[in-house]
Amino acid sequence: MEAFGTTPYDEVVVSELARRAGVAAGLPFHYFGSKRGYFLAVLGRVAVEMREVLVPPEGLAPRDAVREMMRAHIRWLGGHSQQLRELVRGGLGGDAELRAAFEAARWEGASQLLATVGIDHLDENARIFVAGWIAMKDEIVMSWFDRDEQDRLDEERVIELLVQVLADTLLRLDGADPAVRSAVEAIR
Repeated sequence: MEAFGTTPYDEVVVSELARRAGVAAGLPFHYFGSKRGYFLAVLGRVAVEMREVLVPPEGLAPRDAVREMMRAHIRWLGGHSQQLRELVRGGLGGDAELRAAFEAARWEGASQLLATVGIDHLDENARIFVAGWIAMKDEIVMSWFDRDEQDRLDEERVIELLVQVLADTLLRLDGADPAVRSAVEAIR
């Protein structure tokens, strides 16, 4: 993850990764077939970590649970910000399969967040706007990490703003499902 997050994909040399790991140069190709296969495995690991971080906390009201999940997600991104920068900021290039795998992992995290407040289904229009919120959230968090700590908004303020933007987005969609409206009001 470090190599793909700090170096453009085209400049990552798998044999160099093998050397740094202390294994034979051909071993990654034996297990993953190609650099692309290796990168898909890295994305798979990122998806697993994101799922583990976004587990809804037990015993909290939806409002508090969503904020705790966002806090955990931001802190996880903070621990991986340099490594994920290439992924979040479009380092997947034109590879549709890689982009789809990354977007699926992002969507799964958002789905866990939404399920915490009882939203298990969104119509296609709402999905588009939530996907936009996901991309915006990641860019905001990455930009937030880029700033000097003394110049940053407080983490709790960032969390609150991100939750409110998600809530506002869902509430303002024309024809929003009444169940969605009720669930969103519970996190405001």
